[in-house]
Order: sequence, then C-alpha cells, then structure tokens
Amino acid sequence: IVLDIDGVVLIFNSAAEKMFDLEKSKAVNFPLKDLAGLSAAKDIIMKLKFENKITKDELIDVGYNNKSIKVYATATFITNKEGNKIGILLLLRKTV
Repeated sequence: IVLDIDGVVLIFNSAAEKMFDLEKSKAVNFPLKDLAGLSAAKDIIMKLKFENKITKDELIDVGYNNKSIKVYATATFITNKEGNKIGILLLLRKTV
C-alpha cells in the first residue's frame, strides 16, 4: 500500500484487495485512518510520521468483513532524489 505524506491511499494493489476483501476503489483516495480494517496500521504510520521511527515486521491485527488476520507490517518513507519525504510505503505480510 502506498500513501501520500498525509496518509491518503494512492496505491492499493491486488494483493491488498485480496488480503482485505476490499476493492481498491474503496481504498484509493481515502485516508488510511478512515479504513476501519487497517486502523492498527494507522498507529504504525503515526510512529513513522511523528517519531520518525521506521517499523519493521511489527505484528498487528487487521481485517474486514468480520475476519481478522495477523500480519507483519513494515512502514518507511518514500523520498525523492533530493531526499524530501513524498510518501509512505506500507508493506503487510501475512503470518504463516
């Protein structure tokens, strides 16, 4: 999942659609904080933005449609060639 620097979803790929049983049209252009199934991921983004703390494989619960799954979450800034923060990459992997 790719977010702009303010936390609005820009890219919600097919793997995310399948993982959350959520069509990209219901995620793209919406703030991550408004996507109920991803509320735990919002906390990771807040750590990144306000504490400048990159997370790696933090275990969180996410889900939609009364399904909850545990995933490893990694969040980091996307920077341009000048080093300015222009977005956020949120990588979610299912646990085995």
